[in-house]
Amino acid sequence: MILDAESIALIGGIPFEAEPIRRRDLGPLHDLLLKACPREPDGSASIKKLAAIIEVTPAAVYKWIAAGFLSSRRARQIINVSDDRVTIEDFMPYLG
Repeated sequence: MILDAESIALIGGIPFEAEPIRRRDLGPLHDLLLKACPREPDGSASIKKLAAIIEVTPAAVYKWIAAGFLSSRRARQIINVSDDRVTIEDFMPYLG
């Protein structure tokens, strides 16, 4: 099956950029970090890409997710690359 541009823009009636696709559910901080991640041209986002942009390893980001918190410095870095998709208020429950 070949998809046209309109079909690619909508999958199941939902625009690609509505929510990034997750391979696994690691909780609300994971969701927030994926929301913050700059998008690829196809609309995808990944922890690996976010980690590279803020110059940490993906393992470091997954450590924050597992712990349920991150530093305010890291939150600010992520907000700065998010193109206004997330705010400091979004990170408040996770600042440690």
